[in-house]
Amino acid sequence: MFILAVLCLCLSSLPHGVTETITITPNGDGNAVKMPFNTPMNLVCSLESDPGDPTPQLNWFFDSQQISRSDKYDIQESFDGDRVTTSNLTIHNLDYDGFGTYRCENTRTNNAEEVQVHVYIVPNITTNGDKVLSEVLNTSVLLVCKVSGGQYDGLPVAWRKDDESIPTFPGRHDIDGDGIDDFKVLDNSSLIVINASMEDVGTYTCTVEYYVDGERLTESRDIIFYEIKEGAVSAGSYMTTTQADIVITMVAMVTLYSELCVHLFHIS
Repeated sequence: MFILAVLCLCLSSLPHGVTETITITPNGDGNAVKMPFNTPMNLVCSLESDPGDPTPQLNWFFDSQQISRSDKYDIQESFDGDRVTTSNLTIHNLDYDGFGTYRCENTRTNNAEEVQVHVYIVPNITTNGDKVLSEVLNTSVLLVCKVSGGQYDGLPVAWRKDDESIPTFPGRHDIDGDGIDDFKVLDNSSLIVINASMEDVGTYTCTVEYYVDGERLTESRDIIFYEIKEGAVSAGSYMTTTQADIVITMVAMVTLYSELCVHLFHIS
């Protein structure tokens, strides 16, 4: 989610002889703040005054309504003992209700500054880890990429491996043109690497595209796919998933038969 904070200085006339400056700092680089949906946002209001000026009283307002400490808001104030008074406003679980104008005001002088906060919801992307290990070569590996977050639920994603694009539509895809399917895109946009080999090692990136006020934005996640160390499984002993299931079933049956024989022997 993006939170675009555009600072608008709004200073009123000060009492004669009083010199002070109020600034609001969004929690981010420059004027832009990017934060996930339903996470806290911090606005820091700093007032610098001259010694001898009236003791400041900083208050926060949201769309002309004064903000008080509550489950939604937390306000922490500090004074450096010299010239700077700071009020830190934390908005818990910022959502669409957080759209609006936040104002920090010294109510003793009516000096104030405003910040216009426009909340953009960034899609949440859930993967099955930033690193995925294939325990056995030549088996299929699932890379999960799920998009959620309000109106973004279920949005399709685009996949690429390193710098190579993978078709986005569901189905099996032969990327290298050798007549053998390399990948399968599921209906939920997750990706299956078919019969994974060392050639499939690399960085897979899933990207969701969305629009805010007509502006095209993207959000991406990387999944690093790597194999077991070479030699951990002897050459020629790789099994498909089906073969592995058969072996596991056979071992379980032999174990059960052995336990049954021991039990019958003790009974007799």
